[in-house]
Amino acid sequence: MKQQTWLQWGRALIVAVVTAVVSAAVSYAYSYLVHGEAAADWQTSVVLGITLGVVLTLIENR
Repeated sequence: MKQQTWLQWGRALIVAVVTAVVSAAVSYAYSYLVHGEAAADWQTSVVLGITLGVVLTLIENR
């Protein structure tokens, strides 16, 4: 049971990291294309990654 819990939160961490990186890349591309400045919004990317990582893991384990 304990190993299964670790695997679930490991998946949540992977989802969080992938989501944060993709979100940062999208915000970087948007900023560059629309505003002409190359800047990523890391705060929003990390918050979105953590939120989706936890929520998707909880939904999957229901």
